[in-house]
Amino acid sequence: VHVEHAVRLLICDYWYILPFEGRHDVPVFGYQISDGEDVLVFMTDSGYCKYTFEGMTVLMIEANFSEEILQKNVEDGRIDSIRAKRVFQNHMSIERVVDMLKSNDLSKLKEIRLLHLSDGNSDEVMFNRMIQEVAGVPVIVEEA
Repeated sequence: VHVEHAVRLLICDYWYILPFEGRHDVPVFGYQISDGEDVLVFMTDSGYCKYTFEGMTVLMIEANFSEEILQKNVEDGRIDSIRAKRVFQNHMSIERVVDMLKSNDLSKLKEIRLLHLSDGNSDEVMFNRMIQEVAGVPVIVEEA
């Protein structure tokens, strides 16, 4: 599904904002914001993104956990399976971020900012490397 099918809001004859639905256990939205040149896509607190984005120049996206690290933490008793299931369903894994990037045209992408990393279920260095390999643009991990 391409996000252009969403309702476009024009703010001050300058900014176009397209809200789009995310997936969480409460209603959440991401936003595609454009000034006519640059296109920022912002999404956090969502288990995945079903949309693609044309002309994306900056991506700010949750990369909450690694599926492998989360599973290891369950096996080692550091997180209970009920909580792990909620994290898995409602937050974006680094693997899903990679899949999202692979499904979009990245030719105009300038930078990616990874948001909302879990303290115990993520690895900043690994995440940076994984995204850099796919996107080839600067990757910044935002502190909580």
